[in-house]
Amino acid sequence: PICSYIGSVYNTDDHMVYAAWMRQGMSGHLLFDNRFTTDAQPGLTIHLYYFVLGLIASVTGIPFATNFARIGLSFLFVWLLYRLVRKLNWDVYARKLGIVLPIIAGGVGFLVWNTFGQAIVRPAPDALAGPLMGRLPIDVWKPEVFVFPSMLSNGLFMASLCLIATVFICVLRA
Repeated sequence: PICSYIGSVYNTDDHMVYAAWMRQGMSGHLLFDNRFTTDAQPGLTIHLYYFVLGLIASVTGIPFATNFARIGLSFLFVWLLYRLVRKLNWDVYARKLGIVLPIIAGGVGFLVWNTFGQAIVRPAPDALAGPLMGRLPIDVWKPEVFVFPSMLSNGLFMASLCLIATVFICVLRA
């Protein structure tokens, strides 16, 4: 087997599962199994996102398909966020903030970055020690809680955000 870079630098173990699902989709399988576990796998998982990506990957390859989906869904989310904010009766400045802040806002994890674990190993800044209760902020170990790290990490996170934004738009329209 030929090993290649799949375009992910974070959560490699998760992305290997996703790549395995795309590989199964490339073979035309609609029912997936997790190839990275010792548990029995009956092949009952249906995941349309990775099935479609697998079909695309059968033409383009897995790295291109994952990155194309990630980048394309990121642009789609920004457009959907624009449509959502436009439906609100805010002034121009508030609309601009409503689009920019969700995209670039992030947590405080960069202040107390640790490579692994959930407890802070080195001393945290005094302002963060109390509110964080000695633990790492969520954005250190869970990139999908913020938009920009999701854009950098995985198209699945962006597909989820696109669905959420679409539901909000439909609710406001109704």
